[in-house]
Amino acid sequence: MDDLLRSIRHHLCKRCSRTLYATPAEAVWYAQKLLVITGVAVILQVILGHRLPAVYGPSAILLTAAIAATDFAPAAFSTALILCGAAGIVIARTSLLTRIAKLFTPRVIGTVLTLIPLTLVPTFANLIANPGQPGSMAGKLIFAFVLLILIFTFNYRLKGFWRATLMLWVLVFGTIAALICFPGTMISFGTEGTIPFIEGLLLAPIAAPGVILSVFICYLALIVNDIGSIRGVGEVAKVPAAETEGRLRRGITITGIMNMLSGGAGVLGGVNYSISSGMILDTKNASRYPLLIAGTAMIVCAAIPPVISLIITIPTVITGCLLIFIMTSQLSAALGVLIEHEGSGMFSFNNGVVIGFSILIAATFSFLPEAAVAAIPAVVRPVLANGFVAGTAAVMLLEHVVFRKKSAETEQ
Repeated sequence: MDDLLRSIRHHLCKRCSRTLYATPAEAVWYAQKLLVITGVAVILQVILGHRLPAVYGPSAILLTAAIAATDFAPAAFSTALILCGAAGIVIARTSLLTRIAKLFTPRVIGTVLTLIPLTLVPTFANLIANPGQPGSMAGKLIFAFVLLILIFTFNYRLKGFWRATLMLWVLVFGTIAALICFPGTMISFGTEGTIPFIEGLLLAPIAAPGVILSVFICYLALIVNDIGSIRGVGEVAKVPAAETEGRLRRGITITGIMNMLSGGAGVLGGVNYSISSGMILDTKNASRYPLLIAGTAMIVCAAIPPVISLIITIPTVITGCLLIFIMTSQLSAALGVLIEHEGSGMFSFNNGVVIGFSILIAATFSFLPEAAVAAIPAVVRPVLANGFVAGTAAVMLLEHVVFRKKSAETEQ
């Protein structure tokens, strides 16, 4: 649930800055749609999909594609998401799933997981240093640094329930601290002028080739993320190996269906998270049924605009800190994958080139000056101005084309 709240606030902040959702009512409307779709997805995954205690929520991978497509009409990203969701269903139900999984070697997976937090750094910075909220720039940076140190301290010291709910307490007490340090930070989003939930759910399709390609590359990485999450939670929940294949295909199929619905509703698509593995280990309980309650609660919350208003008025500095915290955990997992694979005597200079170049090219494309981005033709801008896509393409080419023979020889 905490990841959902962060992603809602994160995506809304970016979109509102481009005047897509210019009024509080539109922001509430967006969050309502996202909550309903996420709640339905959680319920379907538990009943018909992977049937594991794995949380479903907005995808950081798709967020990179959405940010790269902000120069286009919202329907361009939504159309691409619908097409990619349909492609994901086809992949899940055919042998393509196995072939795609083989492309994502441990080195590729570790690099891709590293690219996600790296390419979102500009977004973290914008959230923390948001000039639209009260407070000096120096004060916001110091506040964020101190809060992050406290978050990691508590995450290390706390155990069980308190550690599992840490991000909820950060939202509560962090917001209070931000209000004290920066008076006037919180904005009251009343429920006046609310938009009917069913209004404009299906956007008129717009086929933008650059956006479709960008989202498709991200969606392939999302499928691999789904595979890792389902397998990881399945291992912790002690699911028999014979059932894993079926759970994977069902889970990725439901993800595809829900991403098509997300595209039709004009909201960010989702993926299965593996964060529930820690809760399973702490509580020694792998029941999936509590997620049915969580999914229902999301749908109920969507019907109460004041609750949504409270969620989306969380100070952006808190959202930025929480995103850094969760992305740091992902970066740690990425380094773990790379160290586990490369630490067995298989590391070489060329392996370092594959990883290092991909990360550097992603960083370069992510931090292009605005003038340079504006000079890129609009049709290819979502691809060339997307650091995650550039880095993923680089690691794939180096791993499977440039150093293909040497990689094969090394692994023998």
